[in-house]
Amino acid sequence: MKTYEFYLTYQNLGGYILDDEHMDWSDAIAQASEFEATILENTTHNTITMWFMTEADCAQTALTTAIEQIRSTKLKLKLQGVAPELVSVKQLSLLFGVSRQSIQAYMSGKRGKRKGTPPPPYPGCNDTSLWYLSDAANWLSNNENNEMAGALAELGQSVREINSSIL
Repeated sequence: MKTYEFYLTYQNLGGYILDDEHMDWSDAIAQASEFEATILENTTHNTITMWFMTEADCAQTALTTAIEQIRSTKLKLKLQGVAPELVSVKQLSLLFGVSRQSIQAYMSGKRGKRKGTPPPPYPGCNDTSLWYLSDAANWLSNNENNEMAGALAELGQSVREINSSIL
């Protein structure tokens, strides 16, 4: 079993508010889910974001089980997206447990195999470029002996597939 961390963001169609008087959707999610989830709410955009950390045989199972359990509640929530899909140099360094400088050296070709370096689909300057997690993790796994690389590449690919299907 591998441990997966991810976010699910939902549009709150039912108008539920996270406060002491209206905990029904939060309680329903907690009761329906076998996962431990931290629930965040953005009232400006009427969205609810949940952070999950769970163990599963594969990323697809972890993600689809969480989505199905939220869907099984009586709450009016519409899935808006799953994360992480796009990651920065800083996020990659945190996910892989290596320094930002190390990730920057890999991505610039100063370290590791330059051939096959994934171009950022959203280039920026300095640390602002964004890569698909699946692409970066696959490439980095070939250049860094990191046991999390396979799980991160798998998670990134599953997240990307789910996000593509809800657009």
